[in-house]
Amino acid sequence: MNLKHIPIAALAAILLITNLAHGHSGRRLEIRVVDNQLVAQGYISGDVPVDDGAGITRPYFNAIHSHFSATTSTAAFATLPGFDLLNDDGNADALTGFNLDLELIGSGRWTPPTPIMTPDGPDFGVILLEALDSSQVLEATTQAHATVAQNQTVASTSLGKINLSDSVAGAISDIDFDYILTANPGTTHFALEWKLSSGNPDVMDSGSIYTVLSPTGAHHAALALERSLSTSAVPEPSGMLLLILGSSCAALRRRR
Repeated sequence: MNLKHIPIAALAAILLITNLAHGHSGRRLEIRVVDNQLVAQGYISGDVPVDDGAGITRPYFNAIHSHFSATTSTAAFATLPGFDLLNDDGNADALTGFNLDLELIGSGRWTPPTPIMTPDGPDFGVILLEALDSSQVLEATTQAHATVAQNQTVASTSLGKINLSDSVAGAISDIDFDYILTANPGTTHFALEWKLSSGNPDVMDSGSIYTVLSPTGAHHAALALERSLSTSAVPEPSGMLLLILGSSCAALRRRR
């Protein structure tokens, strides 16, 4: 990805500020094994997590949103959502001794319309994601970590795998990314579509998992998009592309 239009010193400063500001607490996805299939459970971490309206532990699987934490005229940055493999209910035990990979398989964007106000809150109608345009590249690079290799990079224009472990030896906490968008998001929300896989032949790959990055302050729209991309049951393994994706999925933590 070409970031020559972003001064390197400014980029480094912004990423440092966002890392210091957010740390590891916030909206995250916990890697779990449910009915012999990998899923991602959305939750809000921290010493005293605050419910954002969708539950500290989401009542659905495979989607979570966060917000761009720094924005310039030509770029936007974030360090969440992150991932964790904890050992609640033996999730890490089920993967011990096998590789664990996270693969980027798609991307999309959504600019919300003016919602219709209802007694249950704003209604954005059917949510349709479209392809990023040529000026928009969304990149995710692994941060420094005790066990996950740093500087593994994937992007909306260069899909591929990130190795979380060659051989899982227990819980893996604080798998975090530096997200960089090569455009000012304006009012547009961006999504990356992932798939988890394990070398354990008894554990199926996940269905599509979505990390959503939303403009600052776009709370209701971000929650609506997150819910629309989530699933209320363990999904069938698939490589469902997110481009031009209609919202047909039904509208679940980590203790530090």
